[in-house]
Amino acid sequence: MKHILLIIKLLIFSNFIFAGETPKNVESKLEKVTVFLNGATLSRTASTSLVSGNTQLKFTNLSPHINPSSIQVKGEGNFTILSVVHQVNYLQPLTKGDEIPILEARKQELNDKLDLQKSMREVYQKEEEMLMSNKAIGGSDAGVKIAELKEATEFYRTRLIDIKTKLLEVANVMQKLNEEINKIESQLISLNSERKPAASEIIVTLTAKAPTNARFTIAYFVSDAHWTPTYDLRVKDVASPISLIYRANVSQLSGEDWNNVKLTLSTGDPSQSGTKPTLNPWYLGFYNPYSYQPQSKTRVQNYAYKNNFYGIIIDNTLKGRVIDAESGMALPGVNVVLKGTTIGTITDVNGNYSIDLEQNRKIITFSFVGYLSQEINIQNYADVQIAMLPDTRALQEVVVTGYGEQKKGLFGRREKREEDLEEATPIEVTQSENQLDVTFEIEQPYTVPTDGKEYGVEMKNYELNAQYEYYATPKLDATAFLVAYVTGWEEFNLMQGEANLFFEGEYLGKTNLNVNSNNDTLDISLGRDRNITVTRTKLKNFTNRQWIGSNKTESRGFEINVKNKKKQAINIVIEDQVPVSTNKEIEIEVQEVSSADWDKEKGKLTWKFKLGSGDNKKMTLKYAVKYPKNQVVVLE
Repeated sequence: MKHILLIIKLLIFSNFIFAGETPKNVESKLEKVTVFLNGATLSRTASTSLVSGNTQLKFTNLSPHINPSSIQVKGEGNFTILSVVHQVNYLQPLTKGDEIPILEARKQELNDKLDLQKSMREVYQKEEEMLMSNKAIGGSDAGVKIAELKEATEFYRTRLIDIKTKLLEVANVMQKLNEEINKIESQLISLNSERKPAASEIIVTLTAKAPTNARFTIAYFVSDAHWTPTYDLRVKDVASPISLIYRANVSQLSGEDWNNVKLTLSTGDPSQSGTKPTLNPWYLGFYNPYSYQPQSKTRVQNYAYKNNFYGIIIDNTLKGRVIDAESGMALPGVNVVLKGTTIGTITDVNGNYSIDLEQNRKIITFSFVGYLSQEINIQNYADVQIAMLPDTRALQEVVVTGYGEQKKGLFGRREKREEDLEEATPIEVTQSENQLDVTFEIEQPYTVPTDGKEYGVEMKNYELNAQYEYYATPKLDATAFLVAYVTGWEEFNLMQGEANLFFEGEYLGKTNLNVNSNNDTLDISLGRDRNITVTRTKLKNFTNRQWIGSNKTESRGFEINVKNKKKQAINIVIEDQVPVSTNKEIEIEVQEVSSADWDKEKGKLTWKFKLGSGDNKKMTLKYAVKYPKNQVVVLE
């Protein structure tokens, strides 16, 4: 029994000694970062020497946003890892990033210059006081000669003007210095506010039978990081495929600067639940309708659906309509994107859209080729009214070179064509399709500071096969749109995101690449072309009203005229419609559609044709509607 008690005492004593032992600080280097759509995994390496017996190693100056359950420590060497502990050291703040010391040094330099200007101002003010206090000329009994008075007056005037000028110059310099100092102070406040005062530490306890060298790999997950896809769509001409440049905007506020690290971008999202959903029984009961109240802001923020449908939020989904601010007409094809995410959609032919919202992201961007982009925070609006203004720098001419010789650039002549520029060597990227995600390993090291700003990372370049044609719906918008129809895009693992449009080397604007469609063809709108004129005119001599018995018959006729003012032939699609009856008492007689492709179930009319340079084509649409004369039917 005495021997057992002695052994227990020795073990307790040894534990106390070990617990009081100061851990050995080990410097680690950030080597690799895997960035997910939300969050990132950081991988560090470190090397040190170990003595025989038990040792504690402390890895310091790590992100304060570490998820403790994600920490993994792997070792190489003749030793055994006993435990891994995460802690936050509030006495040891994170090391300042490179930008903060530079700004602080610049601020000190400006303050020194400001102090010098203050000293100069004081010298000039003292000189001015001395002149003003000694302006008396001559004594009380002696007069002053005219020449002396003139000379003294000239001296005072010249010197005072010089002093006033110098004081004004000093004041201007001081104002500029103060403005620059204020800007630097604001930036420092922003940078320091984004940094947590405390740093994380990882303490590793291990044991070795003999002195040895050890190498460690430490990996952990942080939440304050993300990347969003973005694209450049470049169209050389309509006879060429689309060049798609796949990029990523990487941003992080982990507290650690990612300096010259190897990046891997993953389409995975660890923030989403991995638990499969459960389908519960669906029990039916009687429905008791109720009206939404405008004051119920948690459910409906804008209750203007009936008379003025601009925007309504129901169950965290924003539904709205976008119109042209000048004409009041609906705008189809407008890109609606939840800022900072890949969530987006485009408006339909009637300008309507529907987009899901996220809890912490309520800023919506609206963009469309030929219009000024808008950005709104829907939390700050009682109404979500989107009326877009045309951009004065909008597309003036889209030149179609697929059917003839190219004569003119998009915005006229330019000094150097895109194909004349030397192409940069693309960055080597390894793409891997895993079971649950797709990863892009960027071979070139990147630096991403912990400042919350977005840094572009080029990932892949693709060539997409495309067919081009114009599209117009003159009943809604008397403008022709150039549309590219892309096939074979599914194999590239694209994600929904914002895209910059370039035609013949010129920037057109932004669009949203909607790859969540099940269609085999991806439609990309390349903007309006004012050189394709489309008109829809009512035929007055055909518009009439007749009463026969208890019914009346109304006739309508329209003429659609399309003119190609370009120097090349074009392919174009024109869409219109005839009414469709939903009541047996309403009879519709379609009298003329000019050989259109007629979908009788939906009433949709489609004309597809090729139009030569300078040519025009006319289509006629006529129909008659018979209905009871005591009823009202809207025919336009």
